Amino acid sequence: MFGSAQKIGLADSSIPGDVYASIETGEDLQELVLSSINKIDVQDNEKNIENDEQLNKLQNLNVTVITDDIDDSRNMGTDEKIQQSANANIDLGKAESLKLCAVCKNETSGAHKCLDCHEYVHVICGESNENEGFGANVTCKLCFRKNSINVERECAKLGLQEQANKMVSLSNSKFPCVEIGTNVLVRDPEVDRGRAAPTNVMCVVMSINPSGLYQLGNKEGTFDRLYARNEFTLSETNFINICDVPSTSLSGS
Repeated sequence: MFGSAQKIGLADSSIPGDVYASIETGEDLQELVLSSINKIDVQDNEKNIENDEQLNKLQNLNVTVITDDIDDSRNMGTDEKIQQSANANIDLGKAESLKLCAVCKNETSGAHKCLDCHEYVHVICGESNENEGFGANVTCKLCFRKNSINVERECAKLGLQEQANKMVSLSNSKFPCVEIGTNVLVRDPEVDRGRAAPTNVMCVVMSINPSGLYQLGNKEGTFDRLYARNEFTLSETNFINICDVPSTSLSGS
C-alpha cells in the first residue's frame, strides 16, 4: 500500500498455518470466520445444558433429603415423643425455679431481696447501709436511682416555691397592701391615650381576691380584669366611693 510491502497478514493472526494456507479469496476467509463463530455458539450451548442438568440433579437431591427427614419424623415412636415432651417440661421448670437478679439478670442464691420491689438481687447490684451477710437489707440500684430522682424532684419543687415566696415578699415590701375603698391611680397605656388625655385613671379598690389581686372600678363601671399591686399607685385624695361605681363591666387595659 502506497508503495510499501504488507507487514501484517494472516500469518500474524491466531489462525493455524494449515488453515490459512488454503485461503485464496476473501470469500474463503469470510466462511472461515463464520464457521468459527458457529462452533463457539455450539460450545456455549453445550455448557449451558450441562449446567442445567447439574442444577436439576442438586435440586432432586435436596428434595430427597427433605423427604427422608419428614418420613423419619413421622416414623418416630410415641415413646420418643413423650420423652422429648418430658425433657421440655423439665427445662421449663428449671427456668422458672431460677432466682435471677433484678439488675444483672444472673442467677442468685436468693439470700437478698430489694426492700422496694421485693425482687432477688445481688449485694453488689444494690445499695446497703448494713454489713454484708445473709438477709441483709438491700435496695437494688434501679429502685435506688428511682428514689434519688424523686428526692431531687421534691428538692427542685421546694426550691421553686421558696423562690416564689421570696419574690412575693420582696414585692410586698416595695408595694404594701391597699385596703378596700382606697383610691388609686392606674396608668393609661400610651398606645390608647390621646394627646390631651390624662396619663392616669382614678379608680377605687372594689375587692381583693385570696391571690392578692385587686378588682378596680370608677364612675364608668367595674373593670373585668384583676390588677396586681405593682400596676397602680396610691392617690393622695379620695374622690370616688364604692357606692359611686355602677355595675357596668369595663374592659381593663
